Amino acid sequence: MNRRINIEVYNVNHLKDQVSINMIEPKVSSVMQNKAYERYQTFLKGLSYKVQVTETSTLFNHPIFTQFPDATTEKHPLDVNVKYMLGLEKTFEKVNQIFNQIVRQGFPDAKIIPYANGIRMTEDQAQVLFTEYPDLKKFLEFRSN
Repeated sequence: MNRRINIEVYNVNHLKDQVSINMIEPKVSSVMQNKAYERYQTFLKGLSYKVQVTETSTLFNHPIFTQFPDATTEKHPLDVNVKYMLGLEKTFEKVNQIFNQIVRQGFPDAKIIPYANGIRMTEDQAQVLFTEYPDLKKFLEFRSN
């Protein structure tokens, strides 16, 4: 079982005189390395998508999280809720397949979330970035239907 916790710090440029962040990756023997982590980091670069299954302030334990790859949680410091995510895909077409399976399994409020370099995007941000990431046009068309 993986008990690693990854912490990402974003939007701290305005604090450059007040905060110092040193991220040191642990040295791990090639025999012990998990290639899934490298894949995950590679998929986060550029445009990617995940499916938000649910959002709740309490622990959410459901077998669906063993049925799909890349189960993650997200928590913003100003939000009491935890977002439960599944999948990690580079194209809207692939994440939409996962989304449809999740909805069929009883999660009608699931939604597709785009990311730019691992940072969650709002729909307004997607509107601005679709020229840089043309695949976002499919996401925006889907959201407008």
